[in-house]
Amino acid sequence: FYWGWWIAWSPFVGTFIAQISRGRTVRVFILGNMMIPALVTAIWTTIMGGLGVKLEYHALEANIGNDCDVGYSDKIYSNGTYTRLSWAYPEEQL
Repeated sequence: FYWGWWIAWSPFVGTFIAQISRGRTVRVFILGNMMIPALVTAIWTTIMGGLGVKLEYHALEANIGNDCDVGYSDKIYSNGTYTRLSWAYPEEQL
């Protein structure tokens, strides 16, 4: 379904980008439509990821969420789905 959605919307997106890019150079087009959104996304992900890690470390220091793993302490978590602040077991997070 995901690929079908992109195929259905690609003519409209392409037409919109072509209309707003009329009269601009290829350099300005690439910078404005590809580089700036990628940069904004990278900055956003860095900030939000850093805040998430900061929350996890503060929870660790304040002993918040220590009772989340009751009954699950004998298992090994290697897929990254278990966090202190999730308040859900790995099976419930899917």
